[in-house]
Order: sequence, then C-alpha cells, then structure tokens
Amino acid sequence: MKKKKDHSYRVFKKVARDAKNFPYAKEFSDEQNKRRIQVWCSNDYMGITTHPEVKQAIM
Repeated sequence: MKKKKDHSYRVFKKVARDAKNFPYAKEFSDEQNKRRIQVWCSNDYMGITTHPEVKQAIM
C-alpha cells in the first residue's frame, strides 16, 4: 500500500498501438476514459517495424 500511496507502484497500461499511425495508440487502462496517446518507450521506438525494407524482408 505504501508504494501505491507514493505512486511508485508499477502499473502496466493497456494500449492498442495504431500500426498505420506510428507512434500513436489508444490507452484502455481506464475503460471509461479511453484516450489517444503516443508510445515512445517500446522495442519499436524508432518505428522500424513500419519501414518499407523491413516489411519487404518479412514477405
């Protein structure tokens, strides 16, 4: 409870990334307050997965 009170308790957000509009996503952590966010702290922070050469390589 102490960690929750001092806001140091780690909470994972529920997000749905928008593959066509990097780096945007929708956050669903609060079901009543869905909002559009930017995600820069993932393994794809540079948007490499949307690069044309990467897409071609996996096809």
